[in-house]
Amino acid sequence: MNTRNLENFIVSLPPEARSAWEARGIVYVRSTTAGELRPIVEGLENVPDDKRLYAIHAADGTPMAILDNRDAAFITARENEMVPVSVH
Repeated sequence: MNTRNLENFIVSLPPEARSAWEARGIVYVRSTTAGELRPIVEGLENVPDDKRLYAIHAADGTPMAILDNRDAAFITARENEMVPVSVH
């Protein structure tokens, strides 16, 4: 799995949303669905509503990345010097 190149990203968010990466702090990984994210994230039009996704969020709740694999979400956060925690 090559997460360094962010190949597992389903949606790449705009730079202003990704600016939280620079904070280098705690992020949380939350299991969600495309249907839940569609109102706040563009680019999910062709993804089924019930598709399980894993969103990496900044501490303030800003979605920073969306992946289709939980392990990849944690690895990607760590590779970017973030500290991921799980939210249930």
